[in-house]
Amino acid sequence: MSFMSKDKGKPSDSPIKAVSPIIEDTLLAFAVVSKNGKNEDRSTKPNQDNYFALKNFLQKSVHLFGVVDGHGDYGKIISDFVKQNLPLNIQLLEAKNKKTSNELALLREEKRKKLLVEAFGKTQEDLVTKAKEQSSKSGATATLVFVMGRTLFCANVGNSRAVLGTVSEGKTVEWNVTRISNDHKPEMQTELQRITEAKGKVAQCVDSDGKPYGPKRVWGKGLTKPGLAVSRALGDSDGVKAGIISTPDVQEIELGVADRIVVVASDGVWEVMSDQEVMEIVKNYYGERNAQAACEELVKVADKKWRHSLNETDDITAIVIFLMIKE
Repeated sequence: MSFMSKDKGKPSDSPIKAVSPIIEDTLLAFAVVSKNGKNEDRSTKPNQDNYFALKNFLQKSVHLFGVVDGHGDYGKIISDFVKQNLPLNIQLLEAKNKKTSNELALLREEKRKKLLVEAFGKTQEDLVTKAKEQSSKSGATATLVFVMGRTLFCANVGNSRAVLGTVSEGKTVEWNVTRISNDHKPEMQTELQRITEAKGKVAQCVDSDGKPYGPKRVWGKGLTKPGLAVSRALGDSDGVKAGIISTPDVQEIELGVADRIVVVASDGVWEVMSDQEVMEIVKNYYGERNAQAACEELVKVADKKWRHSLNETDDITAIVIFLMIKE
């Protein structure tokens, strides 16, 4: 893209200065709650969940939210690393794009998707370089939501999930929920194909009697490792040869006036609650713009469901985001 000189009607030779576009701020309120899980004896676990909630990220009216769920012996170290470095890598790549393009990356959706994929890839490279031992045997799922006015981007690896709540007003007000991230389970056709081509295996664990139990997992040669219940993650470099990848799925959504609530949460929520159950709780607080109360209630209910069904509870982290899109 070139700018025309007012004096000569020709492209100007002067340096082009990138000017941040004015973006409508659609964020009403947000809140985050993170609660560590408990072991079977009710002793407290170290919380391997993490999150980031960055208001006015990069520029005014652009907001970045994310949930990171660590796993393995070094899961806490990995989730701490991803929390710090994934947003930083997005920022660094954004700055690089501004230097090499006459158009802001913020204005180019196709570039935004590519940038998010690159940010996940750079974070994986950083993990392998700076935390080689820890990231070989441990990792983290990550789901982020980028709110840019009326455009929302969601990028994720693993099974932390994001959903969008939409209201329809007729004789009665109804709330619908749409999943905007993808749970990367090994048995999904596309994931299974990649794992199989990498000579990995997908199978359940087996008890002492030879009976399978639990979710399907990804295994390498000899069915000894990594034993992951997700097919994409950051870290887990020992699982790369078995088909584990760190490439995110990226969704772009144009928000409308009916889109009101986004929930991003770790599997500590989604293992015990459906998407609709989650929305039924948080929608009750939208009218009073009380995202904090919505988030606290959601985590409270999820924790109670864990305690009713199992002796132990998982780490639980949730971000509730209230939006207002003007007509």
